[in-house]
Amino acid sequence: MGIVLRRVFRYTWIGVCLITLVTLPGCAVVLHRHHYSLQYLAWFIAGVFVLLTLPISLYDVTQHYEHFTKPKLQRHVARVLWMVPIYSVDSWLALRFPAAGIYLNTLRECYEAYVIYNFYMYLIAYLEEAGEGSDTGALGDKEPFPHIWPVSCALNPWPPGREFIRKCKNGMLNYVVLRPITTLVAFITEMIGVYGHNQLFNWRRAYLYCALTNNFSQTWALYCLALLYLAYQRELAPMNPFYKFLCVKATVFFSFWQALAIMIMLRIGLFAGMSGPFEETAVAEGLQNFAICIEMFFASLLHSKAFSARQFRDATFPSRSVSEHLRDMFDIEDVVDEVQQRAVHLRNQFSKSVSLSRLADLVRPL
Repeated sequence: MGIVLRRVFRYTWIGVCLITLVTLPGCAVVLHRHHYSLQYLAWFIAGVFVLLTLPISLYDVTQHYEHFTKPKLQRHVARVLWMVPIYSVDSWLALRFPAAGIYLNTLRECYEAYVIYNFYMYLIAYLEEAGEGSDTGALGDKEPFPHIWPVSCALNPWPPGREFIRKCKNGMLNYVVLRPITTLVAFITEMIGVYGHNQLFNWRRAYLYCALTNNFSQTWALYCLALLYLAYQRELAPMNPFYKFLCVKATVFFSFWQALAIMIMLRIGLFAGMSGPFEETAVAEGLQNFAICIEMFFASLLHSKAFSARQFRDATFPSRSVSEHLRDMFDIEDVVDEVQQRAVHLRNQFSKSVSLSRLADLVRPL
């Protein structure tokens, strides 16, 4: 019965989506003829795409929670799947309430860091379940994996096994830690009037420095993720990782480069005379949020394909309560533990280097 209902829902929603996408341009033309503003049209069209996106994403999430047969894997998958509805709703709210856009978008980007970390942990959990965990000899038997050019020009290959996993994890954690810090800086500098949202080329505003820090940290995190995939491509092959990597990396990178392209177009004056009663920066920000609302609909289809719950279905497995699902979703204890362990490791390394330096100073006169 459950299979039949799932098929009915799937085909019904496919029909609804197709009918909506066919009729939406006509609805927009009718609204324009009735002299609705361009801003209202953007709210309407973006809102329609959000309403099409949410059932797809929420259906995928509930399917994982309904068939929660491998918690160590699916906990991270569900957190990744939440990215699409969070991006979609957040962008529409920022489009509808542009004054709150800076706060909504920075919170959205914090979740982006959380997604990258969870996708990495999903890969590690899969390797561990397959007998290729970081504590096994299988990882240690590998040859040191070379870095990707041009990083290979500056760094030697990392040792295989636990050391390789630790260095890749550190690459994830740096973004997880730095993103909330730069968000806090953004909030504080916005309140005192020196943030300069979207003023990428103004060195007197904090936005430039926050953006550079975030983008370098994000790029390094995604690089470490790609390096892990390339190093253990054979072990990860049974999970069909290509589409999963495509979903995560495309969503993160494409939104960044899209925002950068819009800011460059703003800088060269492409929006001059097109903003009407609004500031050009507000138009650029609105265009970014509008585009994300539309793109998340297609991202939801990709996520549904890449992170399907079909392989986890087991009719004999006991169901769980809604409260347990929510606790898994919002419980970030694993992230906190990882950050604490990283902080302790850095403190120990620093103490060791200081001790060696002091010892060298004492020995040098002798």
